[in-house]
Amino acid sequence: MRPIGIPALLLTVWMPAAPAPAQDAPFTGEIVVVLDDAVFQAVEADGVTRFHGLDDEIPAVLPRPLSLELSCVTGRWDRVWGVALSLNQADHRGRVLKALIEPDRVRFVVQMKMEGDPWVAGGRGEYAIDLRREGNALAGAYAGTYRGRRVRGAASGQILPPRPSIPPGFVPAAPGEHPRILFRRSDLPGLREKAETPFGKTQVEAMRAATDDPVALGMLWQLTGDRDWAHRAAEATGRLIALGDQAGPSDLPHAVGERLAAAALAYDLCYDAWAEEMREQVLGYLVHFAERTILRPQHLSAKMNFSPASHYQAVVRGGGGMAGLAFWGERGPEPVPPVDPGVEPAAIVSPRGFEAGDGVPVVPLVPDRSPDRWLFLGPFPFATAEDVLVSIGGAGRARPSLGTEVECRGEVRAFEPLDASVLETVHGGIDVPAMLRGASTVTVCLYTVLEVETKMLARFVAGHPSASATLSGRPLVDDDYLAIAPGLHPFLIQFSIGGPWGTLRPRFVPVTPERAGRVLAARRDEYRAALEDWRDDRAEWERTGGFHPHLMRLFALGERQMARYAAYAVGDGGWQTEGESLTLLSCPIALAYAHGYRNMFGRLPSPRPDLSHFAPRYVMQTVFPGGGRRPIALSDSLSDGTLAPRHYARAFTVTEPVFQPAVHWAWDRALESTEPWLDGADADGESRAIRDAAGPGAGQDAAFALVAYPLGRTPGHPEGILPRAWAAPTRGGYIFRNAWRGADDIITQVFLKSLPANAWSHPTAGSIRLYGLGHVWGDDGAGNPKAGSRWFENVVLLPDDPINADLGARVTRLATRPDGSGAITFDLKDVYSGAKRVRDAGGREQTARLTDQMFRVLREHLVDLGIAGMRSVAVDYGGASGAPALLAVVDRVSGGGRKLWTWQVPGTDREKPDVAIAGRSFTLRHGDVSLRVTFAAPSGVRLERVTGMRRVRLTDGREVDAPLDAVQASGADGKAGDFFAVMTLQRGAAPEVLIDGDGLAAVVRVGRQVVRFDGDSIVMKGEAGGK
Repeated sequence: MRPIGIPALLLTVWMPAAPAPAQDAPFTGEIVVVLDDAVFQAVEADGVTRFHGLDDEIPAVLPRPLSLELSCVTGRWDRVWGVALSLNQADHRGRVLKALIEPDRVRFVVQMKMEGDPWVAGGRGEYAIDLRREGNALAGAYAGTYRGRRVRGAASGQILPPRPSIPPGFVPAAPGEHPRILFRRSDLPGLREKAETPFGKTQVEAMRAATDDPVALGMLWQLTGDRDWAHRAAEATGRLIALGDQAGPSDLPHAVGERLAAAALAYDLCYDAWAEEMREQVLGYLVHFAERTILRPQHLSAKMNFSPASHYQAVVRGGGGMAGLAFWGERGPEPVPPVDPGVEPAAIVSPRGFEAGDGVPVVPLVPDRSPDRWLFLGPFPFATAEDVLVSIGGAGRARPSLGTEVECRGEVRAFEPLDASVLETVHGGIDVPAMLRGASTVTVCLYTVLEVETKMLARFVAGHPSASATLSGRPLVDDDYLAIAPGLHPFLIQFSIGGPWGTLRPRFVPVTPERAGRVLAARRDEYRAALEDWRDDRAEWERTGGFHPHLMRLFALGERQMARYAAYAVGDGGWQTEGESLTLLSCPIALAYAHGYRNMFGRLPSPRPDLSHFAPRYVMQTVFPGGGRRPIALSDSLSDGTLAPRHYARAFTVTEPVFQPAVHWAWDRALESTEPWLDGADADGESRAIRDAAGPGAGQDAAFALVAYPLGRTPGHPEGILPRAWAAPTRGGYIFRNAWRGADDIITQVFLKSLPANAWSHPTAGSIRLYGLGHVWGDDGAGNPKAGSRWFENVVLLPDDPINADLGARVTRLATRPDGSGAITFDLKDVYSGAKRVRDAGGREQTARLTDQMFRVLREHLVDLGIAGMRSVAVDYGGASGAPALLAVVDRVSGGGRKLWTWQVPGTDREKPDVAIAGRSFTLRHGDVSLRVTFAAPSGVRLERVTGMRRVRLTDGREVDAPLDAVQASGADGKAGDFFAVMTLQRGAAPEVLIDGDGLAAVVRVGRQVVRFDGDSIVMKGEAGGK
């Protein structure tokens, strides 16, 4: 099948990708567009996932969405970046061929080169995109081709907010300029002065004590000019490099990212002091591990989470990003043009005079079947793409015999017969877990000699995405077309993998000359497209004055990956929802990357208010009790609930300038704390493992603090700088705060889980947190497992219905007032739906996936259970109720079985409140401070305190036994779904709650405050004499 052109329907009156004449000025901005079903993967009959876009015999095509990231500066379109995380884990690149930006319409033609990953291959695509524009929202359609097949579908996106202007007088970093990440050379005189102040001397003392921290030692070289510090930094960096890809506790790859970031900072700080040999050694380390963290993180650990929303991105990809900042601007050779694939299959002939070595098996080449006798080498205790056979001539020249020894990275292994028990007998191949005997993050080699009797025209199938091969000295790639001559052919496989899985089935599949001709003709088309890529790369190389093409690609990919982490993990409003332990233990590298990126280029990697709002959001939800007490915040729990000084040191320069005085104020309060920071001590095992990795210590913390702390500037009290109500709409977090006075401040938080998590995420949709008057009143249950469960949240439970507990809510109304009061209403339709049951490839029934890796709900997999639901939460801090805080919560849930309105009794390792139930109210009490909850609906409400071990369903679908302690409310028949609860938080006696009417139509009076539900949202209005 020949490539199909883009339909002419979308190609009329288009202009080249250059300044748009429809605009008064050329367009400058960034656009994100998602194309539904724009790429696909095919499944062959044998179940092996492959792409053959030109093959007519493909039995199934699995369409996947493609997200495009476009950037334009005064009409000049930069390289397009793309991701299709539901297809594979690679980053893709392309170009804008044509563009038109109008006030009400946006149109593009985009050409993309989709890269492959170890599991799924890529291909070429070209798309014409036509979008309606309403403000910055975009919606429309696209049509085009992918791998020669016609594709079309819906398109949606947005024009991102404009980036803040680069500060006047800012000079971007120049190639070869060092230092530039932690600080710029022009900053050094001021830093040396700051180091002589009492604050500075404290930081210098901490750096001097960090005798094995290359960053602290490199900073001391810069501050003192004493080369002995640079020498010590070199020694410390050498010890760090020697650890290689050694994973951290629990086989987590975070330690690799931490070490890579530290080496990048040390390289930048000591560049001018180190000898060229040392610089080259460290640069080689930075490049190698940037490749692995950015391009192949699966080789670091079987536990890698590729989602941009995961803390793995902050640390592992963040380490690669830091390396990119360090080697940005390095000069290199011009890009190499692509190799003409020719028009004939590659000729493979037996090496002249070749004979199999002693003990080497010689097996006939059986078409479409893996050899059944091999020599085995390994396992080497690391995963690598480098040739491990260099010590015996390399993969192309190696001709080992039984017992031949190979040395790589100080490890010695010998070729030995492969145990026949690991062979698959039905289709041939090797059982990978059995071959590796459970080992992970390893590299092995397999060697045999193939005997070919007659010439064979064949397609090579690698048989596993982690395998590479050579045949008679020629490197092979998956899907190579070969003409194999008769004779003996040495056949070698190198196999690297993070976690053992699958079957290794290298084989040669006979093909007809006609098919080979079709495929090779298509590869000629690919060659011509690759030539265009090369021309682009060469033009960029010339424009930059010779930047190293490969290093600049790594830098750009690191930038994109960290921008996605900021956008999807943190999101608008600065709220990562994986839990405070994971967030605070993993964010320092992401913040350090943003700090360095800003230092070098005068702006942040993301135009969104994400990392720039990270610290302000924490300040918003943090109580600063004073008196040396540690600040605390409430999110998923009190474990590591807020920023410590080490976080402020990295987050301060990243913070939006208007908020910096308030963050400065909060940083000072954190420094005044004499209580120890929890630092993950009571966190889950994964958090402890991250904490115990070789992460930044006190010396590196001190280096960032010395650079970032705004000595000489006056901190600003948050009042008047930060609002009292805060929205983080990406993840769906909303904060309502009454004051900034101290330990008695009251903070109400509502969580919507607006974006699918694709990572750990505790607060489920609709849950509430409440802290005030020195105590926790609303929290997740103490027994809440890491996977989370609605059973441990302050929500309405539907225990009889198979609802989708891990989905999110949609805001329908939001109103706030300057005093922090406000109301939010949201629809829980997705949560209260069900999920389809489907069968997997093996015929086993399972629950259909409800979200994809592109953070979208797969609505075609939702099932209507006949349940509808919403929640409205209102907060009043105005005092008209007679209490410092009045909260009202309305739930309207129709359909389904039993409904249990649930409020967790907070605390296990901290003091629990007393709980009393009386009539239609329950009270939580700490001494003379209490939270009283009164129900206007349902009538005849039944209240019960539920304790002890219960069987609960987690958000990931598993059921576990866990301890509960909650107050639950239900109606007379158990199925009533209308709840109207009014809460007052106070010292001393609670104000009287008067209820007039029934159900959700009731009018509730508390003091001078009147509370009612208008059918859509809670309305509060003070009576005469009130507010």
